[in-house]
Parts: sequence; C-alpha cells; structure tokens
Amino acid sequence: MSRERPVACLGPATSPPSSQHVHEWWGPRGFTNTTEEMDVRPGGVWRFVMHGPDGVDYNNKIVYLEIVKPERLVMTMDTRCTGDGVGSIVKS
Repeated sequence: MSRERPVACLGPATSPPSSQHVHEWWGPRGFTNTTEEMDVRPGGVWRFVMHGPDGVDYNNKIVYLEIVKPERLVMTMDTRCTGDGVGSIVKS
C-alpha cells in the first residue's frame, strides 16, 4: 500500500495531536480507520483497525523505527498482529 504525498504531510499526519489527519489518506479507497493507540517516536506503536467496504476489519500494528522529520519515516507493519515481529519494513 502506498500513496504519494508531499514529504511535508508526514509531520502533521504523524504527530499528536494531529494524528487524525492520517485517516484522510491512509489505506485503500473505500476503507476507514479506527486508531486504538498512536505513539509517534522511535520504538512507539500505532495500533489501528482498517474497516473494509465489505465489512471486514483488518487489525494492524506499526512500530516506528526511525523518524527524521520531514524526510524519513521507517517503520515495521504487522498486518497479522501476531506479535511475532513478522511484517514489512516500510521506508519513506
């Protein structure tokens, strides 16, 4: 999943208290999101549920590894939420 956005969008979209902005562009078209926890700092976690247009919910967990505003955001994304650390490393 990827959406191109200006790098400047990373600051407001990933910084409390503006974390709600991430829901304006995160995920595929037709999906909505519910954030359960968002702690944007190295080692911090973002837990959220993506609600599909077909009514299926998808649990997600992101762990932030590196944040260099406004140029770099490195995170793991575990869409299985099994806690085994398996996921994707996403760099932008």
